[in-house]
Amino acid sequence: MGELSEAVAARSLWLEADFVFPELNHETSQLVASTTVPPHFAHMRLDALDGQPTARFRLNAHLDENGDITDDLVYVLAVDGNDEPTRTAVVNRYDRGTIQVHYLPARRNLADHVSYAANSLLGRLLRAADWRAERATVNELGKTISDTLATNTAIAMA
Repeated sequence: MGELSEAVAARSLWLEADFVFPELNHETSQLVASTTVPPHFAHMRLDALDGQPTARFRLNAHLDENGDITDDLVYVLAVDGNDEPTRTAVVNRYDRGTIQVHYLPARRNLADHVSYAANSLLGRLLRAADWRAERATVNELGKTISDTLATNTAIAMA
């Protein structure tokens, strides 16, 4: 194997994403107590009077001549006429922790991929839910499922 003899040219890349918070919809706001909105509230923008508040995030990445990558994640607070950021604020560690990104790689078998992604998201949703009010019902249903599985011949033999 040969060594990389040429220096890597410096490069930059940026990605932007607008996060919409449907839980702010006035029809459902009293019904949904969300933990996702407060950290980002001060960084939201309202682009139209009848629109929903959004938070725009921009990830800037830089590859230097040595091949080292640096990145920063910022809120886009204001843009110019060409939609280019004119004012940003760094996303702090706590706010960063409230963002989940799910990478969905290209796969040949789409059914497996959709099943895996759906199960992953469902698992996160179930773990995040507050089950205190339904604890007795969930325990009873769990016992019913366990008892049913125990009667299955293949499982009983395992």
